Amino acid sequence: MTLNTGLRSISNSDDKRSYSLFSIFGRSNCSYADKYMVEAVVRRDGSSRFGKEKYGILPAFSVGWRITEEAFMASTKHWLNELKDPYRMGCSRKRPYG
Repeated sequence: MTLNTGLRSISNSDDKRSYSLFSIFGRSNCSYADKYMVEAVVRRDGSSRFGKEKYGILPAFSVGWRITEEAFMASTKHWLNELKDPYRMGCSRKRPYG
């Protein structure tokens, strides 16, 4: 097995089987007023072990609120450095092993 930058397909094999796996992803994030954060990730996975559907697109999203930057939290600055409230959602695809 060889690890590299992920810019080409990698084949893993043993004396019985040969499999391939390819993944690529993109990520974008945005922040407003250093309080509200949004992030989106899209990953495309391909595997010789997925069956008929060799490729899948797997999105993920997250939003966050930095509560310590709000005016009503000003009195906590001396003992509370940072408090975030994140929410995340994403998809995954099971790869059969063995």
